[in-house]
Amino acid sequence: MAQASIDALRTELDLLDRELFAVLGRRRELSRQIQQLRVSEGGGRVEPGQEQAVIDRFVAALGEPGAALGRACLVFCRGSGPPATGG
Repeated sequence: MAQASIDALRTELDLLDRELFAVLGRRRELSRQIQQLRVSEGGGRVEPGQEQAVIDRFVAALGEPGAALGRACLVFCRGSGPPATGG
């Protein structure tokens, strides 16, 4: 019986992972658009103050481990990771 519960919970986690992948893909696309606009206006792709604000939001929501997750999200959204897929 425990294995059935574990399997059901893992299935739910798999669904959440797919949702996360879709959200991260959307975030990456929005980031790409912002980067293009910034560069087209003579700015840089990255704005350190904005990136720190993102990391701070991750920490506020998730505690100190959120800092690493926030940094990883920023790296991914800069286009340094593999393309996100919905599943």
